[in-house]
Amino acid sequence: LRAYDALLDVATFNEIKKYDFIHDKHTFHRLIERYLSADDSFDMDVASIEKMLGEFSAERADYMDLAKMLKQKLAPDVLIALFEKLYNSKGSVAADAYLYVLYDLQMIDRIREILLNSEPEDFVKFKTLLFLRDNGKSIDIDKFLSA
Repeated sequence: LRAYDALLDVATFNEIKKYDFIHDKHTFHRLIERYLSADDSFDMDVASIEKMLGEFSAERADYMDLAKMLKQKLAPDVLIALFEKLYNSKGSVAADAYLYVLYDLQMIDRIREILLNSEPEDFVKFKTLLFLRDNGKSIDIDKFLSA
């Protein structure tokens, strides 16, 4: 296990993949941190990110954290495609992260479509956020969602 920890710190992503370990939440976060690090040439593909998310029981907060982190690194169309796929495959557990990505990229019409087709008790924070936006209030989504 120590050897694997050392591998996570220094090996390329392709080298790590060769060992075919099951990734837990902690390992996943370490790999994402390396991927996001500006001084590291650690290169992961989106399909691998999806696969690793499926290896542990990611929760709503995990998807949201991932959306906040990946928005710095991924191109907007890749980010949207990833979270749309997660939303379609994982359902409500990934829904907030998908809506967050859409809101962050100002894809308001797509958000309205999802909210329009949802139950009244679903996505209350996002419905409130859009109401405030429609009424001229500028809200920091990160602060609003963490409240």
